[in-house]
Amino acid sequence: MGRISLLDCTLRDGGYVNNWRFGSQKINDIIRGLARSGIDIIEIGFLRDEQYDPDRAVFARCEEIKSVIGDTKDVKFAAMIEAKEDVSKHFPLEKAALLKDAGLSFIRIMAWEWKLEEHLEYCKRVKELGIEISIQPTSVVDYTDERFMQLLDMANEIKPFSLYIVDTWGTEMPGKIRHLAEMANKTLDPDIALGYHGHNNKMQGMACLEAILGMDMSRQVLCDVSLGGIGKGPGNLQTEVIADLLNEEEGGGYDVDKLCDLYSKNVSDFFYENPWGYSLYHFIGSRNLVTQNYATYFRQMRYGEDVFYKFVQSLKGREKVVFNREFTENRLKELGLK
Repeated sequence: MGRISLLDCTLRDGGYVNNWRFGSQKINDIIRGLARSGIDIIEIGFLRDEQYDPDRAVFARCEEIKSVIGDTKDVKFAAMIEAKEDVSKHFPLEKAALLKDAGLSFIRIMAWEWKLEEHLEYCKRVKELGIEISIQPTSVVDYTDERFMQLLDMANEIKPFSLYIVDTWGTEMPGKIRHLAEMANKTLDPDIALGYHGHNNKMQGMACLEAILGMDMSRQVLCDVSLGGIGKGPGNLQTEVIADLLNEEEGGGYDVDKLCDLYSKNVSDFFYENPWGYSLYHFIGSRNLVTQNYATYFRQMRYGEDVFYKFVQSLKGREKVVFNREFTENRLKELGLK
């Protein structure tokens, strides 16, 4: 196994819980605290072409990013660009070009399977700007082996810093994740790191990670985590838990006590306001391969799990992938469930 690095995505993936409104003081405290705890990579939030608000972990300009990174040393920083069905609505390339001196080690860029060629062309163009990137292919459940191999071949041409196995809806079991990791390890250029981003819809996130850690790999491996597992729905692998695991089994040097204190002082309040964690809604959604935004909505609206099951059984094609509240309510009326 090569060097294992933890990428903390509290401020990015965790932002789905609070609309990225952590508050400027907590954003600063989380970044500094993660750095002092020995976390390898800190994801500061999303890159979006919108007006800056210092209380939100969303950025568009070099000076905004520098204001939160400050003089923090001995840690890498990343931010993420979302995928859009219309690639012209991605984060503008001309603005991405201005971020070369912002202090980011790399930019993570989402890519959808059904728009893969277009989305990877965007990744390539960002890379050509002289900016290091990570390719984040959302929802590995959408990939056949043949399609995943095409992704790997295209990644080798782009030569990103890393390529991820992203279990967006927490659908996968350890055997499938290990299979994809074995394909990636055999095919990817050895200088490309392999990452894993999981969710706990089926409570398999830890088992999937351990399936990867148990492999004989010499390349660098990245694992996404967040403080307390903060994230939409079931949330993510917990920073403090995985840091403790790596300390015990891989000789990691993370300060778990500081991580626990950091969660208690800067993240726990968000849990009490809008809890994340396992729910039957998210388990049902995952088994039926639908976006977990449906499960979150049905839980928040307090529809019964039986109603949710009947609803997801009615979904077909792209209806499973894109959540729309008006569509959801209309479908419930059509089904006589409202």
